[in-house]
Amino acid sequence: MSQHAAGASERPVRSLKIWWLIIGRVFACVILVMLSVSWSAEWPARSFGHLPGDFPPLVASVCLLTIVYALLRRFSADLALQIRIQLSLDVLLISWLVWMTGDVRSPYVALYMIVIAIAGLYLGARDAMIASIGCAACYTSFTLPVVLGFISPYGPNPAGALMIADSVQKIGLNDVAFLWSGFWPLVSPNSERNPTIN
Repeated sequence: MSQHAAGASERPVRSLKIWWLIIGRVFACVILVMLSVSWSAEWPARSFGHLPGDFPPLVASVCLLTIVYALLRRFSADLALQIRIQLSLDVLLISWLVWMTGDVRSPYVALYMIVIAIAGLYLGARDAMIASIGCAACYTSFTLPVVLGFISPYGPNPAGALMIADSVQKIGLNDVAFLWSGFWPLVSPNSERNPTIN
């Protein structure tokens, strides 16, 4: 079998993986909304941000992006570029969600790790490293100005309620975690450095 024929037979599998990414994002959004509604109902005094009432713009953004991603998938052949665009926009959506739900104290900070892991699984170690740098930069640029008082907090549990030193320490520790999760595949002797999507 020629190399061209082998590449053609792998293309439907790669395309299916992108559909899983698109559908998985919608599924994750639905789960997050359900969890937020549950948290707000069970612990109203400890709820994060103004959720779930402020979720509609975020959910609408995810739905609109899902349609755009599906159209892009249909009309574009560069699968790796599509995944990079999707993950980049996901980082911005996560940053928006983190800002809406308490900045430094948001329970959704862990979603950055999922983006880094998906970048590593779909695109390889190099893209996981790039994603970790992007996540750390985005998280820091969204939370540090709130902690320092340059941007007003969104939710009722602002990061300003913590001492500035504690908040900066939390931001730094989260950044180290993001960077470590992205650089780990590069330094791990057993990691697979080849991407699944070319």
